[in-house]
Amino acid sequence: MALIPRRLVMTRAGCFYCDADDDIRICLINHLFGLKACYKHFNNAERDCNAYMHENNMVKIEDGLMNENVKKFFEILGENFRVLRSNGQINENWKLCKNTYTERYHIQKVEGMWAFPITDDYYSKMMPFRYYLKKELGYVSEKLEEIIKNIEEDFDKGLYIDYYKSQPKPEEVDDHSKIKQIFMSNGEEINIIKVFDSTK
Repeated sequence: MALIPRRLVMTRAGCFYCDADDDIRICLINHLFGLKACYKHFNNAERDCNAYMHENNMVKIEDGLMNENVKKFFEILGENFRVLRSNGQINENWKLCKNTYTERYHIQKVEGMWAFPITDDYYSKMMPFRYYLKKELGYVSEKLEEIIKNIEEDFDKGLYIDYYKSQPKPEEVDDHSKIKQIFMSNGEEINIIKVFDSTK
């Protein structure tokens, strides 16, 4: 059985694969988006989330940083990256975004180019690896060109390709939930309150 990752807000507490309610873990793609699974089915959840990311040209930032060519790329750039502003000035205070409790970052395809998330602590944006071949930034070299070419080939092939190939056809999560409407009066008006009911 394979499932399509989904938003986790207002979903049942149990395993999406078998309904067990003990030792539930969450496999996240983004904040409150992924799959819930028990210990027995967590590998299924991991497979299905990785297959989803492969299909949508996404790679978790922590997984992308394990790639040898990505490591070489950031060794050249260092901890702070240069960004060319529209006025021609160069800012040197940009750095790689880090995951937080409410934000999960990815390397992903943007307008056909593999890009990674950067921030200057005020703004964040996706920056294509190829952007750093601009001569004005002072990084360009044959070595960097080769590294970026290898990164694009690695990511086009797919870091999660094995998960994708091993996945049966995924289904929508059946969360067995209903939204009930309860009408309550405060003496002046009728308020509609939606109450989550996880009963089957």
